[in-house]
Amino acid sequence: NRETAIRKGESWRKSFSVGNASPLLEGNELAPAEELLITGYGFYASGIIEDLARVDYDEITRQGTVWMGTPDGIVANIQEVIEVYPGLTEIDITANAGGYSY
Repeated sequence: NRETAIRKGESWRKSFSVGNASPLLEGNELAPAEELLITGYGFYASGIIEDLARVDYDEITRQGTVWMGTPDGIVANIQEVIEVYPGLTEIDITANAGGYSY
């Protein structure tokens, strides 16, 4: 059920976000912002990744940035996004970024 998925997913979500942000949080040097934008990695220059690692778990789930729940609930999330963005052609989903056997 959704509550179990949210409870069990908290540590995974936090580890995933911090792991993605680690190149930025540890002070590693990145390419210039212009180069990141040209190559499709502009999100690394936007501040979004660093913010994602610091956002409260309940808040990030409530905002809809992270979808946690049952398969039917995730389908509903996708349908909602399609309604809001009718020309959308792609949604990027990480269904299991590792660390869970299910």
